[in-house]
Amino acid sequence: NGVAHIFIYMTKSKKIHPDLKKSEKKELLFDQKGCKFIPHTLVVRTDQVVHVISADNCSHNFHSFPFKNNAVNKILKPNDQTGIMVKNRKSEKLPVQVKCDIHPWMQAYWLVLNHPYGTVTDSNGKFEIKDIPAGKQKFRVWQEKAGYVSLDSDNAKKSKRGFDIVVKDGETIDLGVIKVTASDFK
Repeated sequence: NGVAHIFIYMTKSKKIHPDLKKSEKKELLFDQKGCKFIPHTLVVRTDQVVHVISADNCSHNFHSFPFKNNAVNKILKPNDQTGIMVKNRKSEKLPVQVKCDIHPWMQAYWLVLNHPYGTVTDSNGKFEIKDIPAGKQKFRVWQEKAGYVSLDSDNAKKSKRGFDIVVKDGETIDLGVIKVTASDFK
């Protein structure tokens, strides 16, 4: 009853909660298994490196299409557990497409941020972003087929590319059920 793999993220953040200034995990794993990228959607901070491997018994290609960072285009051998390390030094305004040029149906998306205020919806369409700074915050909502998604929620001011909310210090905000139209995902 929800839509998975939707990115929800602040466009920028001047303040970062002290506990979140640096990523807890310095390395993220990105696999190619069963001719699929796992995970399909990944939030990456600029202080993290992504270890790209392949658990498949065939060769794959890792090809990224960033807007600000350097593109990577490398072949991975079958069952390549050494893989490659990918570092993104700059935040991206939109999720970056990653694909395999050998198997054209294989694609995934990475959202590269220089702050911790971004996530992706789970298989039930749920998400949580913790320790958002107090004040008016602008969020973008993006999905691979729909592009920007506008939301319909009583707790957020709707915009064409996401929503704005006012966060009070120490407050938890529940956006409730957010409705999107099915025609956005065709």
